Amino acid sequence: MADTSSDTNIDTNTENAANTILPTMSCAIEGQSVLLPGIAVAEVIDYELGLQNYADDAPDWLLGKLNWRGLQIPLVSLEGLDHAGFFSQQKSLKIVVVNALFNLSEIAYWGFVALETPKLHRISAQNLLPSNESLNGAVISMQAELDQHMHGIVNLESAEQLIQETLQALLK
Repeated sequence: MADTSSDTNIDTNTENAANTILPTMSCAIEGQSVLLPGIAVAEVIDYELGLQNYADDAPDWLLGKLNWRGLQIPLVSLEGLDHAGFFSQQKSLKIVVVNALFNLSEIAYWGFVALETPKLHRISAQNLLPSNESLNGAVISMQAELDQHMHGIVNLESAEQLIQETLQALLK
C-alpha cells in the first residue's frame, strides 16, 4: 500500500495558502490605485508643506525630507518613480509612512503621497487575480484585480532600493 500522507500535506498546504487572509492597503495615487501589504504601513498622516529639500540635482520624484516622529524620512512620489506625472493640489492629500521591509540598515521608514486616506482590505490570496497586462514601471510593475477594479502592486523592495541608491548618490 502506497503512502499518500505527503500528498495530503501538499494539498492541505496549498488549500491553506489559498485561504490565507492578507491585510492589504489600497492607496489612490495620481492616475491609479496601488496595493501594498498592511504590515508595511506605519502611519497615515495629513500632507503638510514645509519639507526640507534635498540637493538641487535630486530627482523630481524625491519630494523632500519629512520630519516624522523626530526622524527625517524621504518623501517620494510613487508616480514619479515610475516616470508618470505628479503632483495633485487636492486638499485631501495624505502621506503614507512605510516601514522599510528590505533595507532596514539604510532606511527604516519612507513615505509617499496618496490622494486620500488609504483603505484596508482583508483579502484572500485566491481573490487577488494577477493581470495579463504587465507594466513597465520601476516600482509598480504588476497589476491585480480586486473588487472588479485594477490596482498596481507596489514592489517595495524595488522602491526601497531606488530610494537608497539615490540618497547615497546625493550624499557623495
